[in-house]
Amino acid sequence: MASVYLDTSALIKRYMEEEGTARVIALTKDSAAAQVIILDVALLESRSAVRRQEREGDISESDANRILKQIEEAPPARFFI
Repeated sequence: MASVYLDTSALIKRYMEEEGTARVIALTKDSAAAQVIILDVALLESRSAVRRQEREGDISESDANRILKQIEEAPPARFFI
């Protein structure tokens, strides 16, 4: 099984459409083929990044809440922190 390390910017791309999203999805979509690794701090940093996008008007509050919920509820078997 291959391991894929995601920094915060790549982690966000799993949940928000931006440049590079397709590549991140392709690397992580098959849980049998890839073990996704993130650092503990990436969860905190992702919350900050999503809320910043909300403050700047790039996404709505409801979208920010949905994205953060998806990140927090990611299957624990996929993420090793």
